[in-house]
Amino acid sequence: MSELTARRAWAVEAAQRYWPRAAPLIAQLPMPAVSVADAGAAPRMTEVLLPAWAEDVGVARALLVPAAALRRIDGQDTWQNVDWLSAMSWYLDASAERAHELQRGPIHSYALRLDGWDTRLWSHAWVNRMALFLRRWLAREQGVDEHQLCGPLPTPRLVLTHDVDALRKSVSIRLKQSMFQAFNALRALRDGDFAAAARRARKFAQVLLSNESYWCFERIFELEAAAGARSMFFFHARDAGPRAARLMLVDPAYHGASEELARAVTRVQRHGAAIGLHPSFAAWRDAALLARERHNLETLCGQPVTAVRQHWLRFSWQHTWAAQARAGLRHDYTLAFNDRPGFRSGAALTYPAFGMADEPPFQVTPTVMMDSQFYDYAELSDSARLAAMAHWLREIEDTHGEAAVIWHQQVFNRDYAWDAGYAALLDLRRASA
Repeated sequence: MSELTARRAWAVEAAQRYWPRAAPLIAQLPMPAVSVADAGAAPRMTEVLLPAWAEDVGVARALLVPAAALRRIDGQDTWQNVDWLSAMSWYLDASAERAHELQRGPIHSYALRLDGWDTRLWSHAWVNRMALFLRRWLAREQGVDEHQLCGPLPTPRLVLTHDVDALRKSVSIRLKQSMFQAFNALRALRDGDFAAAARRARKFAQVLLSNESYWCFERIFELEAAAGARSMFFFHARDAGPRAARLMLVDPAYHGASEELARAVTRVQRHGAAIGLHPSFAAWRDAALLARERHNLETLCGQPVTAVRQHWLRFSWQHTWAAQARAGLRHDYTLAFNDRPGFRSGAALTYPAFGMADEPPFQVTPTVMMDSQFYDYAELSDSARLAAMAHWLREIEDTHGEAAVIWHQQVFNRDYAWDAGYAALLDLRRASA
């Protein structure tokens, strides 16, 4: 099987939730087969207008595709000239980012390092919209009802997750967070936003001087119980013992043999929440380290741990999934940006990673948004924050997709005061159900 054929077949498999009864027919739709390559530069994108009978699945009646997926016939750029399966594969495997990484190294989930890239890439679940279009097109070609042919549309799903970066307020957290607030205060002063600078200065004093509890599990359980929701927690479980000063600043203070972790795991299990691994800062390409930390957490849990999200979203397209798979992990939730919300692979899907046929099945669920993006990376009013979260949730709903959200465990106290934002997110989720 050629690389092009394999990638197109993978796209059909990845979007299986949209055509559980008709996957073989999707691949037979009359579209060109086009190989889409990238050179590491910002990809060239083009909007393709959809036919009138499918305008509603587009954004402003169009879908955004890599220009290379379009085969121009008689000088026309029409939807019939697009290799939709190659376009889906291009997004899902982040072909342009992979090429960029090979040239310049991993961006470790910071979108700002993709300078000059078209941010529309990440603003919508383009792969899901393409899948909705293809099932609509197939039903039209076959002359039958779409739902009868392809099956019902899948139920949208927002996966609620909590990265447990702290169980108590350590000296390193006190210093890190207060310095972060000081930096943001100075940045606000530079920009002439004196109200924001004053808020950040007050937050600096709060974080530096307070003795808030960072054990916030009960507050999370309370909010989720009221909303009829369940979530999963990602725990750090490094080996005990000395470590480099740099890692003391970036890794959680607790370790895999600490009593506080054992107590936290027991509490989460008693609540019935799922548990995943939150590896060390340096573990993003180290299969042996990932395996040890997974073993440490499994020893505490007394059950297999197969889900993972890398700490600080440290991630490499070339190394991370392969290392996780070799460590016995099977489901990654790292795929996201640190500095902005969005669909990093253009998808709100749980899908198999490409090119890992020699490994046991390995799944990826993208993470679309994170608490700090609405508090630390942007100065938003409560109403603007609510509108921003509603936008991303609406895209998942409109496309019948699936994606995760991160709300850190330690932020439900006065140092952060981000619990109101999580409560608002739960309300949005419940209203849309």
